[in-house]
Amino acid sequence: MSVQKSADLRFVAIRILLHDRVRFAITAGGVAVAIMLIFMQGGMYLGFMHNASCMIDRSDADVWVVSKNSPNFDWSRPFPERYLTKVRSTPGVAQAKSLIFAWAFLRRPGGGTEQVELIGYHPSPEAGWGEPWNLVSGEPSDVQGGERMIVDESSLERLGVNGVGDRVEIMEREVKIVGLTRGIRSMTTAPFVFVSYQTAQKLASYLGERNTVFVLAKAEAGVTAEELKQRLQERLPYVDVLTKNDYSRRTRRYWTIQTGMGFGFMAMTMLALGVGLAIVGQTIYAATMEHLREYATLKALGATDAELRVILWTQAGVSAVLGFVVSLGAVWFGARWLDSMGLTIVLPPLMYPAVFALDVAMCLGASIISVRKALALDPAMVFRA
Repeated sequence: MSVQKSADLRFVAIRILLHDRVRFAITAGGVAVAIMLIFMQGGMYLGFMHNASCMIDRSDADVWVVSKNSPNFDWSRPFPERYLTKVRSTPGVAQAKSLIFAWAFLRRPGGGTEQVELIGYHPSPEAGWGEPWNLVSGEPSDVQGGERMIVDESSLERLGVNGVGDRVEIMEREVKIVGLTRGIRSMTTAPFVFVSYQTAQKLASYLGERNTVFVLAKAEAGVTAEELKQRLQERLPYVDVLTKNDYSRRTRRYWTIQTGMGFGFMAMTMLALGVGLAIVGQTIYAATMEHLREYATLKALGATDAELRVILWTQAGVSAVLGFVVSLGAVWFGARWLDSMGLTIVLPPLMYPAVFALDVAMCLGASIISVRKALALDPAMVFRA
């Protein structure tokens, strides 16, 4: 098939689509809605997984020591703090620090309470040991010297405060806000509250005075994370020792599979695909049925099956491209709106070509019935009354 003939056939395909502009607009809109749903479902899922493991992924530690069978970061239990000494004395450990995670209740200044996730860290010049990041006000070291905390700016309204300098009551102790972060949210939607390790011990006294929740360790040069994990597990049989990547995967797997969240997002994505298939398939099929005589005429004039496929697949392709382009604007506005509502939307660059490929496959798949109908036409119908 020549380039010129192929171009002519595509022109015919577009003319058929534009013959009924209202129907074409509905098709493009339906594809855009389906693609937007796929984008938003995927983006919300990735956002939830990012929030679920952000504390783990942001750490500079190679290995995490956690309670036995700890399913994820948010449900970890305390264990003896003396394990920190064992970790530090293990060959291959360059540095190790303890980290506290605890659930606590915050009393709003205007009344009412909020549950928060308390993170107690050791402020130090080295980053990556549980301290907050993306600070828009204050420094991680500002939590030292008293009962002070750093929170995310997205949680200010929820906590009933205005910003730095305000005070709230956590577990019956007054704590001052000394810093704000941007974009640090938990999987459970309960706000993260960052405090010094000593303050966390006071606020979460129910953990036990001589207990901690995590021990983070960094390997010496030449020692792999797996090697260090094996050495520590031999010395600490009553807890779990996991590499950072393993603990991150365990956390994400828990929220994806054990809670059913992953299946929920998958079901919604499949529903969006179904909507797109139905809309595109119905529109192209209706256009095919409406122009059966024209297709039969083309066959009578010598058009091959391949040429008819070009016409119908061009219609599907145009619907896919236009729907995708329209969806991008909707996704941009939708992501900003959801972010303002406190939901994290993650749309990595690779997601765009992946969704576009899915979009094209969906539209081409929807045109299968129309293609088969057109190929089965009898050219003699043109000469019948």
